[in-house]
Amino acid sequence: MPPWAISSDLKLRIPVLRHVQGLSIKQICEVLGIRKSLVYQTTSLSADTNSNSRKLGRRRSLNYEDIDYIKSHCYLHSSVFLDEL
Repeated sequence: MPPWAISSDLKLRIPVLRHVQGLSIKQICEVLGIRKSLVYQTTSLSADTNSNSRKLGRRRSLNYEDIDYIKSHCYLHSSVFLDEL
């Protein structure tokens, strides 16, 4: 069966069966009647989009004051590189 023919609620059930209930890939395929490739795709996507996963490193963002300073400095001194600020 093509992946678009599988309902979304069935796809959402795959990570639950795999990680919460601890079923093997083969058991999930037998229970749901799907192919192994769909199980592997769905479990890899759920691992990538896990909202509980911890993001490493600190957040790299500039606030508006920093952006305004950089813009004004670049406007006044157009020959200065950003690493020289």
